Amino acid sequence: MSVTDCGAACGRSALTALREALATVKAADPLAPVTVIVPNNIAGIVARRHLAHGLIDGGNGVAGIWFTTLRRLAEFTAAPALTAEDRKPAVSTVATAILSEQLRSAPGLFASVAGHPATTRALLKAGRALRDVDATILDEIAGANALTADVVRLHRGAVDRLSTDWYDEADLLREACSQPLPEVGTVVFYLPQDLTRAESAFAERLAAESDTHVILGATGDSRADRGPATAASALTGELPTDAVALAQPTATRVLHASDADDEVRAVVREVVSALSTTAAHRVGILYSRRVPYARLLNEQLVAAGVRFNGPGARPVEERAVPRLLLGLMRARAGGYRRGDVMRAFGEAPARDVTGARISVSRWERISRGIGIVDDTDWDERLEAFITEQRAASAEVAEGDLAWRERDAQDAEQLRDTVRAVGETFDKVDRSTSWADAAVLLTGLLDWMVPESESTRLPLEEQYAAVATRRALAGVADLDLTDLSPSMVLVEETVQQQLEAGSERVGRFGDGVFVGPVADAIGLDLDVVFVVGLSEDQCPGRVTEDPLLPERIRARTGGQLPGIRETIDRQHRSVLAAFQCAPTVVATFPRGDLRRQTDRIPSRWLLPTLRQLSGDPTLAATAYATAGGIESVPSFAAGLLSTSHPSTEQEWRTRAVATHTTFDDPTMTAARELQQGRSGETPTRFDGLVGTTPPLPAVTGADAIVSPTALESFAVCPYAYFVQRILGVRPVEEPEDVFEVSPAEVGTFIHRCFDSLIAEAAEQDTLPGYGEPWTSQQRARMQIIVGEEGQRLVASGHAGHPLMWERRLIEIRRQLDDMLTDDERWRAEHGARIVGSEVRFGFDDAPPMELALGGGDVVRMRGSADLVMETETGALIVVDIKTGSPTKFEDISTANPVVGGTKLQLPAYAHAVRAKYGDPSSEVEALYWFHSPRAKKRIALELTEDVQAQYVNAVERLATAINSGIFPPRPPEKADYLWVQCPYCNPDGLGHSDVRERWETIKTTPQLRELVTLIEPGAVVSEGTQHD
Repeated sequence: MSVTDCGAACGRSALTALREALATVKAADPLAPVTVIVPNNIAGIVARRHLAHGLIDGGNGVAGIWFTTLRRLAEFTAAPALTAEDRKPAVSTVATAILSEQLRSAPGLFASVAGHPATTRALLKAGRALRDVDATILDEIAGANALTADVVRLHRGAVDRLSTDWYDEADLLREACSQPLPEVGTVVFYLPQDLTRAESAFAERLAAESDTHVILGATGDSRADRGPATAASALTGELPTDAVALAQPTATRVLHASDADDEVRAVVREVVSALSTTAAHRVGILYSRRVPYARLLNEQLVAAGVRFNGPGARPVEERAVPRLLLGLMRARAGGYRRGDVMRAFGEAPARDVTGARISVSRWERISRGIGIVDDTDWDERLEAFITEQRAASAEVAEGDLAWRERDAQDAEQLRDTVRAVGETFDKVDRSTSWADAAVLLTGLLDWMVPESESTRLPLEEQYAAVATRRALAGVADLDLTDLSPSMVLVEETVQQQLEAGSERVGRFGDGVFVGPVADAIGLDLDVVFVVGLSEDQCPGRVTEDPLLPERIRARTGGQLPGIRETIDRQHRSVLAAFQCAPTVVATFPRGDLRRQTDRIPSRWLLPTLRQLSGDPTLAATAYATAGGIESVPSFAAGLLSTSHPSTEQEWRTRAVATHTTFDDPTMTAARELQQGRSGETPTRFDGLVGTTPPLPAVTGADAIVSPTALESFAVCPYAYFVQRILGVRPVEEPEDVFEVSPAEVGTFIHRCFDSLIAEAAEQDTLPGYGEPWTSQQRARMQIIVGEEGQRLVASGHAGHPLMWERRLIEIRRQLDDMLTDDERWRAEHGARIVGSEVRFGFDDAPPMELALGGGDVVRMRGSADLVMETETGALIVVDIKTGSPTKFEDISTANPVVGGTKLQLPAYAHAVRAKYGDPSSEVEALYWFHSPRAKKRIALELTEDVQAQYVNAVERLATAINSGIFPPRPPEKADYLWVQCPYCNPDGLGHSDVRERWETIKTTPQLRELVTLIEPGAVVSEGTQHD
């Protein structure tokens, strides 16, 4: 058979050569069969459309031409013979499951990582490479070291188990070398690329048994062309002479921008400009790396309203429904950790076991609030929570019953849904067939994301949902193996299929083509943009395979390609991109703003830079000073200089930057925000929200407030606004609770003390004036501690069991010390306990009313920890504190409220006087600090002057709240080991800018009345600021 060759360049030259070759073949018979072997589907589509105009000028179409890839032709040739042997295609499900099972049964050196999906993926990749290696070389690889011995052992084991009932691409190619060929006619190898040994053998057979033409598609660089040249030489016996003479292609323009984001924005502007003169299907954008360019290009082209097609920016496994299913599978493997389960439920618009839409926010709140951590907590803590919510008592206000019932129902749905998911996965492990397992998992997905729900999703998400159901259905194929059903294998096989799946945006030819630079082979365009041509991305760092490193590949005599071949393929793709259009714009980023690093142009862009600059010795690092190279100095500069802003946002931003007046509420609001936060006068953007719309006031007939709430306002008005008016609080994850918090310990001690006193009061056994606690009461205290401790553990707030056990010992000792300290103090003062946790302003207990100036009244509620009475009839109210007394040591009759942050004692005193005495009753108030590090009492004498200062403080705070004044007031000291105010420093990065703003506005007239209280030294007199 005759063999002819042509060394045309890629792009239009190769298409012209193909057309001429086909015209020659069909000169005598237009219907003569011809098979064109193309490197990929895109190259085949481009070639077929190019030939649609005929093989000669003025022609009209072609006939009898079959465009196919070499592997597809091998399947057409060999599949019938292999099927006759009762062998089936080795789908990825089967290959993954067999290798995973073998890895677990005999892991060898992989024992510590056998269960990780990445191990299976790496071994599958290595196995595909080893399928092209002969037995002698395999033996040599296995003898190199223990690692490669295990890799070869696992590979051979998997191949042996598959070969009896299954076949793969390597089997098809080898079998095709011995089977009768179909009627292929003349064979044209169009743009052949790197061929494996099996592909080369089949291609050589085709060349030997048919008239053959080879159209090389050379780039002019001997290294880059090594793979295609080797293929061509194997088919024709020598390299086409015209390929050797080709000059290396270059781009027509080079453009660089500050980073990848700005680079893409600049390119999209260029595309918009090009579309005014060029049809969209004749424009292409090729990127060197999928991350970050695929996503950035997708987002910017969508924003610009440009139709485009190409590979999707996100793998199928990253879409909503796959993330839901894989997330739940991973949660099972991780012991159903609360965070994993909630994260999975939030991935897609899923439904619970009752068919209702899942409210992830409510489930999050409930599961976090009751301290669920993992699978040991779900049933027990949810059951306890449901029981508690439905145990209505006299202490629960009637208006709260509906909320409690709703929480109980949400908890039931959460419990039943988690239970149903777990039971489904357990049934899969117990299934007798893979088909049953597939039915179970498909059923789970059907009630969580019904088909009717999937159709409401965006098209990309619908495709992913279909791919997920297809992957689950494919699990049934494993019934053709000897593997037993298990969730471990299900998770690995489904994940493998979803990882391998790829979505596609649009249809090729409909709009601008966007794809990786590797797709340049076979393209024919009028304008192409090649982005990401910086050295760190193209070629970037090419790392060697850890399972088959370079020193092993070097021993295979070329049967395993190495890093050099990978780099050559990348180079060939870039050069092909420069050949696929008469106008080529190459771009690269000057830096990476995220990593704060500089970048230089790719080595493969250097010939273009030297040609454009006219400097044949130009170094890559000197591009910035070279002429002929275009630069986008910054986002602002690029936006202001372009004649084609690409998106609505860019048009609006440029209009604002050039002071063009137009009606844009978004820009107007942004301008107002910037001006409001940069001026000398506080505005609503500084927390002065005003009274329109009206906010909850703290005075009035229906208003009630706690002293603690007013104290928090004095500390940070903005925190009060966010927490107590908007109801937004920092999220605390139960998984992060390693040790019980100080606040929980304080509440725990209060509860234990109150329980002991309440029991003794009910039994009329409280100690008399100056009398000690009995040994029985001390013993009872220890029992109460144990009971309350069990409740705290059940709530999930006790932290790690070992840490809680140690802390509980300290608490037992502390409570016993408190009884001793209490009886000593009462003996000194001749006092007895008359009550604890004395509530006011709750339910039927009347609030404490404090009359302010102007007739306003503040109604307060709270709970006094401890009330005592002396033998003289004086009442003593005690507020128990288990923390540090440092912030309370400034309390005195001259400074009773400490800037409005200490308001509890006077309020408690008023409430206790109203319940246990009369207006003339003498009342004392004190803080009792008791902790392992501090044991002291701080008393406050409730004089008339103290009362006047108290009323003044409450009035100032109430006036500010009622007036809508909520400026952020962060701490003076910077956050170091912890965040002091999460509202002023929500991201934990610091509050220095917020503090600087507070220092600017705190002396303004709008804040003078408030600041005079909370920072009395800040404003000395009107118009002056304390230094």
